[in-house]
Order: sequence, then C-alpha cells, then structure tokens
Amino acid sequence: LSNKREHHGMRYWKYHGLGNDYLVMDPAEMGGEPDREVIRLICHRNYGIGSDGILLGPLESESCDFGVRIFNPDGSEAEKSGNGLRIFARYLLDERFVSNRNFTVETPSGAVSCEVSPDDRNVTVEMGRVSFESTDIPVQGAPREVLNEKLEINGTVLIYCAASVGNPHCVVFSKEPTPEQARRFGPMIETHPRFPKRTNVQFMKVVDRGNIRIEIWERGAGYTLASGSSSTAAAAVAHRMGLCDSDVAVHMPGGCLRVELEKGFFAALTGPVTKVCEGVMTDEMFGREEWNRAMEKPALEILKEEFSIHRFPPDEPVPSSVLESSIFWVGRTDEELSVVCESSVVLDGGEENDGWSCMKVRGPIDLSASGVLAGISAALASAQINIFALSTFDTDYILVKSSKLEEALDALDFAGYEVKKP
Repeated sequence: LSNKREHHGMRYWKYHGLGNDYLVMDPAEMGGEPDREVIRLICHRNYGIGSDGILLGPLESESCDFGVRIFNPDGSEAEKSGNGLRIFARYLLDERFVSNRNFTVETPSGAVSCEVSPDDRNVTVEMGRVSFESTDIPVQGAPREVLNEKLEINGTVLIYCAASVGNPHCVVFSKEPTPEQARRFGPMIETHPRFPKRTNVQFMKVVDRGNIRIEIWERGAGYTLASGSSSTAAAAVAHRMGLCDSDVAVHMPGGCLRVELEKGFFAALTGPVTKVCEGVMTDEMFGREEWNRAMEKPALEILKEEFSIHRFPPDEPVPSSVLESSIFWVGRTDEELSVVCESSVVLDGGEENDGWSCMKVRGPIDLSASGVLAGISAALASAQINIFALSTFDTDYILVKSSKLEEALDALDFAGYEVKKP
C-alpha cells in the first residue's frame, strides 16, 4: 500500500459481519504509509478484491495487546468500526496471534475489549461510552446534547439525534426506512456543513422496546448492509429518547446485531463473523490500464466570473435580464424557479445567495461516463467544502463559495486534480 508499488504477493484475509465485509492486511507486508489510491483499488468491487474497508494490523501497541488502523473504501481513515473490530478479533484468533478469547485492541479512538465465543462464530466488542455532546461528535453550534433537532435537505425536514461512538453518527427518525431513503439523503447528510468531520447516517424505526430497524449510509463507504458502530449509535439514541430498553436488537438488511447498554451509556456489541477466504494479490492487479483509465482524473479550470444563485416562486417568469449574463442556468420545478448567473447581473425579486466561484470540468465528457462529478464532490466533501453542482450536455460545473476557493483548490490538489486558474 505504498507509492513504491511493492505489491507483489501481498496476502489478504476476507471476512464479513452480516454482509459488511473487510479485508485484513498485515502491515509487515506493506512498503510504507497506506496510499489512498491503492486502497481505493483494492476495495473496488470490479477492479480489486472488493470490500467495505481494510483493517491494517496487527500493529504494536503500548496500551493494548494489539493495534489496528481502519481504512474506508474511499481511502480515508476511520476512527472506529464495530464490525471491523469484531472481524479483526476473529482474525487474531484464527491466525493464532492470541491464545485466549479475551484481549484488547487499540484503535485511533481508544482501546477496545474483545471476546470471541467458544464456537468462534460470534464476537463481542466493548464499544466504549456513547456521547450525545456536540463537542464530542462533533456537530456545529453551541455546546449541547444533539437530540431531536431539525435538518432540512432539499426541502425535506428531517428529525435527528447525533452521537459519537468514537466516530460521528446522525440518527434520523423514519416511519419506514428504505435503501432508497438511505441512498437519497445519506450522501447529503454525510457531507453537510453541520458535521465538520462528515458523519455516518442511520435511518431508524423503533419497532418495540427491544427492537429497532435501520438503513445505513456509511461515511466513506456509502450504502451498507450492516454496521456495528451504526447499530450502537442507533440503539443508544433509541434508549436515550426513552423509546427502547437497554438491551436492543438492531435489525439491518444484512442481519441482526445485539447492543447492550450499561449505566453511563457504555455499550457492548455482539454478532456473528464469517470468514470468506484468504488469498494473494498479484502485481498485475496494481498495473491494470483499465483501472488507470477508470480512475483518470479530469482537469478543471476556474472561470473568471463570480456567480449568484437565485430562487423564485415556481410560477414566476424567467427574468429577461438573465440574458445579460454570458453564462447562466435556469431550472424550473413544481416547487421553485432557480437561476444561476453572473453576480454583476441584477435580478429583481426572489431570494439571492451570492459570492460563488465556478470551476468547469474540461470537456466534452461522454454521457456514458460515470463518477466524474462524484469524485470531485468527494474530494471537496473530505475538506468540508459545500458545493452547488450543475451539468450541461458536454461537461460539469462546480460552484463553491469564493471565501472557500483556496481551501477547495488545496483539497483538489491533494486528491490529484489539476486546476487551471484564470
């Protein structure tokens, strides 16, 4: 996982916890610090082995028996993963790094106690204390417990609670959680400016005092069949709001995990772990031209104009003065009329949000191409840069606040994008 491309013969062990799959990789076989692009390749389900993340370990630890680092499929590093830790615990026992069934593992967010069942199939991890404090999660705004707050996403008002299990979570109350709901709102909540470190998202329905059901959008991974830390956060929220008792079964598309909450909201997570396979990655996988072409990053250029975004009632006629702008976009729905044009053009009435800089993706881009805008938005989201995206037949345009332009350029440069300034 280094830039030295010393990949030949790297071994991996693949496990899943209710469909939430991870690769365990031994750091002794790595050639240096994990490389973001190589992590993305290994986790890719078409060009690599395919997984929801990589567990890099065992690592030496001064405070625990072992240490582990957890990487998301987008290459970012996670503070903690409940299913990842349960998988790593099973791996340590399978590969005889431990002889007993109780041991500790150090994560970036602290120590975790692990216990593997006598039949090796179920693993319990102590997830630590769940916090609802905005400063711990974190969530923007005054210090507070983040409970029953409102978040508006594209005109839909969602009621949510936020929690930290060593990593951030936003638990949205839902009458009937669906995969479509998670895929629709999850990406926008994950990257919402209210969550400075991005957030995992759960859509939760309380079934009864001992059962909840959730759909999951995982930070850095996307839609996920199951998640241990998400289960812990959702169960803790349900208990904190008085909707469930302290022993909660969390039902997900992949299956069910058990969360036990003690006084002070200390949580234990229990569920099955399945070994899938183990193998060796070939050097050929890391040199495939198909991957390089698929992951080739388009160049961008900054337009010299500054732009404003306008909103009018849906039945309002398009202002004629918009034609004075050399570049403009108009969109009408049943809910609104939106106009984007140069800030120098005055449009009377409506709402105005000004001070936007625009980056153009150098085109033309084939209409069958996928992931162009997603890659750029992910790079900016990792730096907590809010965007307003537009597309034409030939290419994409990304607007960012002018006050955040330099930060956006730094984030894109870090992600390997070339941006031409005017």
